[in-house]
Amino acid sequence: MVMSKCGKLLSTIADAVTRRREMTDATSTANGIFRDMVKASELIASCGMNCGVCRAYLRKNNPCPGCRAPNAGKPVTRIRCAVKTCKNLADGKHRFCHACDEFPCSRLNHLDQRYRRRYRTSLVENLIRIRKAGIKRFLLDEKVRWTCATCDGTICVHHSACVGCGTKLAAGG
Repeated sequence: MVMSKCGKLLSTIADAVTRRREMTDATSTANGIFRDMVKASELIASCGMNCGVCRAYLRKNNPCPGCRAPNAGKPVTRIRCAVKTCKNLADGKHRFCHACDEFPCSRLNHLDQRYRRRYRTSLVENLIRIRKAGIKRFLLDEKVRWTCATCDGTICVHHSACVGCGTKLAAGG
């Protein structure tokens, strides 16, 4: 009888330990996803460009750290970017161009037209999606949009191909 009570007690303790581990694992996973989300949000430039799919960020040699990173190691074109150096962003009042009273300004429209024509993506539409649905939803959508169906690698917006396996993005994608 004493042994059966001890067995039940040990079983209860083991169950509690298992539940605690499961909760800890779930919390750890959630924290990891949140950390990844925060890191990914730092790769969305003020103009709406997803630096995580940019050829400069994805290259193996001397990669760009992204538009929001400190200027050290960045190509000069990113340092002198007319959108990034805009007075309305430089004062720190806005994180994204969509929050500006001048949105979309002529600088952003010019960049957007180039990206629409050359790369089949719209920075202005990205910013509108961020404003309407929030950065988390935008990041989730971007993850789906720019993940290679063949190898789960990243598709480069500038080359319309996966940097992992070279699979080309479909013409409408």
